[in-house]
Amino acid sequence: MATDYSLVYWEWDQGGETWGFDPRMKKLPNEFEQIAVDSLSATEIANIVTLHAWKCVRKQRNDLLIECDWTQGADVPDAIKTAWVSYRQALRDVTKQSDPDNITWPTKPS
Repeated sequence: MATDYSLVYWEWDQGGETWGFDPRMKKLPNEFEQIAVDSLSATEIANIVTLHAWKCVRKQRNDLLIECDWTQGADVPDAIKTAWVSYRQALRDVTKQSDPDNITWPTKPS
């Protein structure tokens, strides 16, 4: 599953302002946005993109956890609960991986 950069809004700070677009964009219609992007170094852009990617990974992970919350209810048989416990822990551990663009997602139990 590739990282979907559209899962959360872009948000980064530059020059005392908060901006809400991908700083990798080269031609921007707004002069002030263009100035903000032009004043960023390649390293700063890479850091902004990486932070955004991790936000997207967390959103995707949280959505997957929500989808299977039902498996941990008090009225769910232990055989079902147990099968999902390790999957849910693996989802929580996704953010311990080193590259947000290369996430190894766990497989849902069948």
